Amino acid sequence: MATTAVGNPYVESSDLVANYPAASLALANRIDVVGVNPFANAAARDAAIPSPVEGQMASLNDDDLVYRYSGAAWVAVGTTPGITLIATQNPSVSSSVIFNNCFSSTYENYLINVKGTYSAATSLSFRLRVAASDNTTSNYLANRLVANGGTISGTAFTATSFQQVAYSTNDDANALTLTIFSPQLTARTSFVGSGISQSSTITNLLTSGFFNATTSFDGFTLLPASGTFTGTVRVYGYKN
Repeated sequence: MATTAVGNPYVESSDLVANYPAASLALANRIDVVGVNPFANAAARDAAIPSPVEGQMASLNDDDLVYRYSGAAWVAVGTTPGITLIATQNPSVSSSVIFNNCFSSTYENYLINVKGTYSAATSLSFRLRVAASDNTTSNYLANRLVANGGTISGTAFTATSFQQVAYSTNDDANALTLTIFSPQLTARTSFVGSGISQSSTITNLLTSGFFNATTSFDGFTLLPASGTFTGTVRVYGYKN
């Protein structure tokens, strides 16, 4: 029995038949170390590989990730910090846009991008949800700054939703970005947002606020104050 330059065993022509079982076992053991063996989950992997060696790799079916043993722990391969698209909707002439189960323990913070048009001059509110139901308590505290034609104004809100996170002066194009912090944790959920309304003049908005209770949320609703919304809404999770 011989080995390749990287250490994989094989049977040579000069080997006896009696060498074959040992060569086969050595090759199988080698594949266990250098191959990417699939397991149902981390518990199944750890039971099958109680003493991993540095460089050993395995894949898990429950999260569809590949892991490499660093010598101290199993580390996911290729999961560098960034953002992951979780959900997309393309509402058309909708009086509300609802996302359920988009916030989870997988991510702590989230990015929401909204782009589209409104049927008339209106504003957009943002309400948190849990178990497919809006939270309508008066725990939404927010501030808003608006810059329009060189004039800047500010407003503070305490309401049953985060008020006027976006604003449309007509049926014009509108873009909004919201960063949501810790919605799924049993803690205060806070947000920071910025938006632009494009018509004959440009209107810019800066908003921020928090939900004044330690509630865990798994979704949200976007609500035009009047009329309807047509466009695209995407939800991303920030990797830690």
